Amino acid sequence: MGVLTSINIATYPARFSNLMATLESLKGQADVIRICLNEYKTIPEALKEYECYIPTTNLTDNGKFLLLSNKREYYFSCDDDIIYPPNYVSRTVSLINKYKCIVTYHGRLLQGLNLNYYRGHKFWHCNKETTNHVLIDVAGTGVTAFDTSYFNEYPINTNYHKMSDVVFSHAARHHKIMCAKKFDGWIKQQVVSESIYQSESRTNQSNQIKLSNEIYRSKSRFFQHV
Repeated sequence: MGVLTSINIATYPARFSNLMATLESLKGQADVIRICLNEYKTIPEALKEYECYIPTTNLTDNGKFLLLSNKREYYFSCDDDIIYPPNYVSRTVSLINKYKCIVTYHGRLLQGLNLNYYRGHKFWHCNKETTNHVLIDVAGTGVTAFDTSYFNEYPINTNYHKMSDVVFSHAARHHKIMCAKKFDGWIKQQVVSESIYQSESRTNQSNQIKLSNEIYRSKSRFFQHV
């Protein structure tokens, strides 16, 4: 029997239509799709074919890691506002097996201490071309996956909300994170009224900077080649 492949998404009611489009793009790609339903009271009928969980408190984007455990699986953290290509899971699993690392398609290579989190570091965007595989420090958790036999630091710290990229990457700071090459538009973003980037980049970044500093100080700099 093969290793379980799971897709894990956090969402909230205002994103329902976006979520349905995301789920359609992921249909048939994994063994199980788990959804953390932040702010929901009941599970909508349209979602009952999936493994849905209503947390007792709003976990925001950290809900993507609600079901992370020490069980062996290919764990995919996905977002409710992305359209994934039909070979997304199969290609990513192949990369995980080949390079034995956390694989993402979006992220940052930290450039120093106390820098603006959004504008101070080298950055690769999920819907833009990446010409080569590159090792980075902060993964974009909407397009990230890993083999839990390689990384299973759980539970992920949920004290910080709406910053799961840096929270996850802080937990994974002693592991390789590879931003994989891809062509322009392979991953597509949906139009949403407001994203975490739009809301959080205008607010105090002290927590992002604090965790980024800790990642930068502790990241093993011998991870130079894929």
